[in-house]
Amino acid sequence: MSAPPPAPAVPAATRRRLYVFSGAVALIAVLVASGYLVYGASNRGPSATSIVVSYLRALARSDAAAALAMGTAPADRSRLTPQVLHSQQELAPIHDITVVDSRSGDYGAVVRVKYLLGQTPVDDEINVIRRGTGWALPSVAVNVEVSGASYLPAPTALGVPLADTGEVWMFPGVLTFGSTQSDFALTPSTAVFTDPDAPAMVSPQAVLTPDGRSAATAALQSALGRCVSSRSLAPADCPQRIPRSALPGLRTGTARWQQPAGYGALSYTVDDRHADLVHASGRLTFSLEYRATAGRHIVSRKSAVAAPVSATIDFSTEPPVARLS
Repeated sequence: MSAPPPAPAVPAATRRRLYVFSGAVALIAVLVASGYLVYGASNRGPSATSIVVSYLRALARSDAAAALAMGTAPADRSRLTPQVLHSQQELAPIHDITVVDSRSGDYGAVVRVKYLLGQTPVDDEINVIRRGTGWALPSVAVNVEVSGASYLPAPTALGVPLADTGEVWMFPGVLTFGSTQSDFALTPSTAVFTDPDAPAMVSPQAVLTPDGRSAATAALQSALGRCVSSRSLAPADCPQRIPRSALPGLRTGTARWQQPAGYGALSYTVDDRHADLVHASGRLTFSLEYRATAGRHIVSRKSAVAAPVSATIDFSTEPPVARLS
């Protein structure tokens, strides 16, 4: 059994419902002006419901060609392929389709349908229009706008590179996000959109993958190399410093800094306007070894020095380069 899909990344309340509601009001006004009245299920109702059920069944069996033939398809069909649809169905298959209600008239119909997407219940009203002697969907794909797409690092949606416009046309179901750069991932990594009549929006953010964090750590270690090689107790343009008074008996010229033991306390934030830049911040603990005079003896001592660290790491180079700030 397929794993249940993640909860939708965008709450229903944010999915441009105002746009959909306003469109519905405008549609009613036009229909009334033209003498069209929407009424309860009639002898034409089953034909309207059958196109919706057939559409969902086509999606369920990953038959992209059949789904596209059931209504108006967008010019961009890069994500409306059998392969992409199959991957959506593997993540969250459509099943248990039930028609709840159908309201139809001379020129259009609204079919309320329920089904399961994986284990997530879906309850949508899908518009259907007259086409010749039959019925068709006004749109066979969901239009999703990915906000800030031009600032994301090599983003993909459903495995297809995402254009700077951020426009995605997809079959109802799970939308997956990723990056072709192994150092980055997008969060949320998945979202769910099911209503072909409701344009939607999502705003994924870039984060570092474990590989990306390792690369960032290596860049910081390299940048701090100059700092830890200094014999000064307060190296210029470096985060660590300690007053001489804190090191009783210090013998001049014997101080030796060591790299921080761990970088796990640092947080990393991908710049929201420059996808290749990552900001690091947090506190690191440096180790200082030195020789000190203690009475008649010369002894070795250590001191731990915690310091706030801030840096910008440029991932546009290979390997990435860190600049301390």
